[in-house]
Amino acid sequence: RATIEGPIAVSGATIAPRLTQRLLNDAGDDPDALPVMQHALMRTWDAWQDSGKPQQPIDLEHYVAIGGMAQGLSQHADQAYASLAATPGAQAAARSLFRGLCERSADYRETRRPATLADLCEVAGADTALMTQVIDAFRRDGRTFIMPGWPTPLLPETMIDISHESLIRQWQMLRDWVQAETRSAALYQRLRQTAQLWPQNAALWRNPDLERALLWEREEAPTAAWATRYGTREEFARATEFLRASEAAWREESERAAQAAREANERVLETRNQREREARLNAEVRELQSRKRLLQAVLVLVPALIAGLGWALY
Repeated sequence: RATIEGPIAVSGATIAPRLTQRLLNDAGDDPDALPVMQHALMRTWDAWQDSGKPQQPIDLEHYVAIGGMAQGLSQHADQAYASLAATPGAQAAARSLFRGLCERSADYRETRRPATLADLCEVAGADTALMTQVIDAFRRDGRTFIMPGWPTPLLPETMIDISHESLIRQWQMLRDWVQAETRSAALYQRLRQTAQLWPQNAALWRNPDLERALLWEREEAPTAAWATRYGTREEFARATEFLRASEAAWREESERAAQAAREANERVLETRNQREREARLNAEVRELQSRKRLLQAVLVLVPALIAGLGWALY
């Protein structure tokens, strides 16, 4: 309560008791409570100032407007991400930035992973100016998601870090990115390890493993710079060679299977055509035989009819 009300009292403003109680209830025993509450209070203060009614206390309406402790941080980070939409490549660089600054530990907890600006640029395939613009969007205008804080200049060797791990757990978009990075890393680790054993102790991949790996490669477009988070550049080159060899072997096998299928279809078609020809010939033979029998009957009946007619005339 002192943490909530003290700074507000020093500023000369007031806070409604029901909002203080709401903040205390929302904080609970969450280990992320203090940094998240700090962020929510900062945003609530801004919303109260924007209302243009300084004589009124900071109240629930201002707190609810920023999404509260549950959504306030996530909404604020979403706004920063959305502000990059006008700059080509900026949002893609932001995704790469945050995926590079987070990792999932062995106990499945998301943790921070500081990296230099130069490394982040290389992995994202972005120049320093673009990456600096992206980082600034998350550390100025009342945002403190990225360290070092504004306006510390960023140099290639500057270590970039997330301000607090609560951002990973509270920002839904970042959680999705971390999960995507974890899945991507897991598949690459399997690929890397198998490639190290090939060809002596491991066979080339076939479907469905190969299909998943090729889909991952198309969607993630991994680079040697990215792969250094999980191994060496030489291992990445070996993994790429293994994947290309698997793809070529599977394509060759698929072409052979397709050729065999075409030949089998041609044989089936030829057999069907032969049977149809035989059926037509048999039908023609039967028709000729019927005509022959009819002619024979005529040859027998005509003389009899003539004889009968002569007898009748006689």
